[in-house]
Amino acid sequence: MKDYKKILQKINKDGKKIETKVLASEVLKWLIDNVESYVDNHVKMFKIDLIVDNVESMKTVKALQDLYRKLPTQEEEVEIQTAKDGTAVLELIAETRTELDRVTKQAWEDMKESKSDLEQLFKRLVFYYELKGFKDGKPLIQELDGIIDIINFEYENFSVGVQIKKGQDVETEDGLVQGEKKTVKEYMIPEGFTCWIELTHRPVQRPTAMF
Repeated sequence: MKDYKKILQKINKDGKKIETKVLASEVLKWLIDNVESYVDNHVKMFKIDLIVDNVESMKTVKALQDLYRKLPTQEEEVEIQTAKDGTAVLELIAETRTELDRVTKQAWEDMKESKSDLEQLFKRLVFYYELKGFKDGKPLIQELDGIIDIINFEYENFSVGVQIKKGQDVETEDGLVQGEKKTVKEYMIPEGFTCWIELTHRPVQRPTAMF
């Protein structure tokens, strides 16, 4: 059996070296640079899956992701339970996961304090909500003010299956009936970080003329 105590002690030690402010900056920069990949101006809340794989600009995020992935799997935990010192190792697993979660939570707190990056992210996102249409070939823009809130940032240590379905609605005498939808694509989102952000905006209030 693996020397899980040694592995976990190394994970714990390396976790304490993670610079949470750097991690927070990397995540926010990714959100700013990749707005087009997740924005939908019909909603104001987004869950973004951050699967990091050899991204040069997200070295710190990947370092923490790698530490999470080095934790024993559920199958390995079953094996550990039968070992002589199994209880002590399981306790160390829980302690190590708690330490990594503490680092992740601190990075989340650092994101919420990063005012400059949050303002930049707001400007990038709100652009897609300000365009109201076109008149005489010119865009109609409603200037908006507001904020971006990072409402959650955590590591999900499980894979999620995704199905994309397509189908057409059928119009009958009783109205529009949802037609049968077929799965056209299936894929797995591997375990990794998820970030929830919420956009709050309102029209910019112009000063009212006194005379």
